[in-house]
Amino acid sequence: MNNSYINKVTGLGVLGLTALAMTGCVGTKHLSAGINDAGQVEQENIVFPDLDDAWQKSGQFPNSENLEKIKPGIDKDDLYDLIGAPHFSERHKAREWDYIFKFYDENQDIKICQYKV
Repeated sequence: MNNSYINKVTGLGVLGLTALAMTGCVGTKHLSAGINDAGQVEQENIVFPDLDDAWQKSGQFPNSENLEKIKPGIDKDDLYDLIGAPHFSERHKAREWDYIFKFYDENQDIKICQYKV
């Protein structure tokens, strides 16, 4: 995996993936402020949970091909198939899901990134 891909995904994780509207996940559980009905939020309103609050603390190495398939309008079942269940305590009616992803950087060190849908 090249460094530009890692930077791209890291940027998405750090900044949040704001354009995804997840079908069937309308509810009240969220950390970020100002999420609209389409699932979009301004970058400055994105809040990531504390890594210590994850139920799956070690994170996962995602499949890069599956990450590329995540686009606006994807439904929750497809998201589960592509990257699995969220790593935090998001419930059935969550407005946002959070993941912990691991990538190798150019020095082959593991880099931890948070990813929000």
